[in-house]
Amino acid sequence: MDSTKFKNSITSVVPGDMIACITHQPNFHRLAWSYMEAAKMLVSHLEEDGFYRDVGIYPICFMCRHSLELTFKQIVWDGRKLIGEEGRIRELCKKHQIKSLWIEIEAIMNAVWPELPLPTEALLMREVVDWFHEADENSFSFRYPFDREQQACLEEIRRINLTTLVSAMEVSNHFLSGVAGAISEYLSHQQSSW
Repeated sequence: MDSTKFKNSITSVVPGDMIACITHQPNFHRLAWSYMEAAKMLVSHLEEDGFYRDVGIYPICFMCRHSLELTFKQIVWDGRKLIGEEGRIRELCKKHQIKSLWIEIEAIMNAVWPELPLPTEALLMREVVDWFHEADENSFSFRYPFDREQQACLEEIRRINLTTLVSAMEVSNHFLSGVAGAISEYLSHQQSSW
């Protein structure tokens, strides 16, 4: 393929070619879901053909982490609006540190549901966040061989159990979907009451 064919065909529909559609969304939900689904598809493929597991680990972990980050940003975005603290939204969403976003989400959950204790899923979420924070604090470790200071990434980790990761992500995503949906519903109701 030469360069002119690429430019002319990258967005064209050609019978027999694999075509994917871009769905524009005004929020983080669709992208978060897409990253997680792609990670699950890759894990499923690697279960069938285990030869490439070591190659797949980087994109799988990045996609899981990025899915969490996007989901967290949507919950923080909507949650801060709901409790009337919009001032910090843009500042939080500029960074890639999921631990600080999770701390914000816990504060939002405590503000929205002050009488409820954190469910066990939230406790699992803390563990997932802590693991990703230690492994990949600024979203570099699964994308680059070293960080901005040229320090090697992931030196302390030798193996990752993909079964455990995907299982924890499924529980976490189910829990986060409930939190995000409830906050979105409350926010919608609040805005329609004005």
